[in-house]
Amino acid sequence: MPDNSPVLKRVAAELAYRSSRIREYIREIGPGTTREYQQIADSIKLALESVESQLPDQMQALTNSAFAEDDRESIFLDYLSRFSRWFVTIHELLIYLPQQPAVPESVSTLVECFGDQYKATNPSVILGSLFNAAEYDFLEELRRRLPDLGAIIPKSEKNFVLELALCDRQSPAAWAVLAHELGHAIDHANGLSDRVTNHFVTDPNSEAHQLCLAWTREFCADLIAAKAVGPAAILSVLNLEYCAIPLSFVHLASATHPTTRWRLKVVSDFLSSQYGHDYLEDERQLYDRTWIYSARRQGAVDDEANRLQQDDQTFETALKPVVDQLLPLVEGLDLPAHNVVAESVERCLARLHRGVPISAQGHSRSDLREKVRAYRQQQFADHEAQVTAFRQLKRDFLEEPLGAPTILMSAHLCRCEKLAEVESEPATLSDRASMKRWCAELAEIDRVVAISIQMSATHQNVAASINAHAAAPA
Repeated sequence: MPDNSPVLKRVAAELAYRSSRIREYIREIGPGTTREYQQIADSIKLALESVESQLPDQMQALTNSAFAEDDRESIFLDYLSRFSRWFVTIHELLIYLPQQPAVPESVSTLVECFGDQYKATNPSVILGSLFNAAEYDFLEELRRRLPDLGAIIPKSEKNFVLELALCDRQSPAAWAVLAHELGHAIDHANGLSDRVTNHFVTDPNSEAHQLCLAWTREFCADLIAAKAVGPAAILSVLNLEYCAIPLSFVHLASATHPTTRWRLKVVSDFLSSQYGHDYLEDERQLYDRTWIYSARRQGAVDDEANRLQQDDQTFETALKPVVDQLLPLVEGLDLPAHNVVAESVERCLARLHRGVPISAQGHSRSDLREKVRAYRQQQFADHEAQVTAFRQLKRDFLEEPLGAPTILMSAHLCRCEKLAEVESEPATLSDRASMKRWCAELAEIDRVVAISIQMSATHQNVAASINAHAAAPA
């Protein structure tokens, strides 16, 4: 029987950190001017404490070889199911506390990555108590509840809303999921999925049409997000899903969503073909294990390799033609393509490991040393030539603001390294002190990344103002 502990430990790690972010969210709100929120906050924290406190013992039991592996995993899954259910329920109860706004950096990230497409849709970004991400037309919801509104506001008017989970307010890696939701809004505004669906299913009232449209919309939003933000968007979807894996069977598609395994494949193939690198190999391998584990829990697996091949064949036969029709439409959108470069990401990771912001980047140290060496070895015709060369050398030391896609991707990779510690170092969550320290280290990564995004946006705005001033007529 395959070892499923990596999957279960990933779920535990995601839940432990997201739970710590709920605590931080409550701390930010405070007890209220007259302590009117104190009792509600205390009750929520008590419920969290009750389920969190069992995790260290459960982690130790999972690695206790005195018990059969199947029994250990079954017991741990029962606990994670309870943790997941409690977490999702507690998150919904945050609606009883004053709602905080989305941080400005989460919005500026979308503005930078989507350019004119963001301006065209002009979405409202809010936080929601449901542990999920969502996109909807607020005016459409108003018209559904107030039909007479149609006589006042034309049906063509839109008010797109993008919703982020409350606990992810201060977690930049999670903000990338908003790119997927904005992808839905762009799709709706341009009718991409409708065109593709109508090509394959002509009866708009049929169940086949509804299913094809729903799945095509998810693929379309994923592709739009991948083009604008890179791999970070689909990784943020994965992080959300791991928290709910004990409560669902992820190997099964639904009426509204294709399986995440298919969505990962679509994004991976797109990024690989367009940029030569998708950064998703490790996560795809872990998710394959997660998918198989889900199927096994339902008793649907005999031959794992054959089961994955069958799933791949289903995709190639039924869904790849749909994606192939969708790709040129997405590529034709007036959308900035992400600029994630492997060498740049590696340098960002090195900085994050030292706790240093990654808002800007220039030439590498080795390149700069070579440029200084070349300057020193030059023979100059006169003083003016030396001054010109020195000024060029100074410009080589300037750093340019780093794009949000690179910052987000670096954040995800750094985050994945911390999550992997739970698998490679069993003691990481084996006691409350270790768990608190690990969550604090992840929170520090979030803080540094958020600062980096803020600094990069400020840098870009100042540079744009200087350029505009320089270009203005005297």
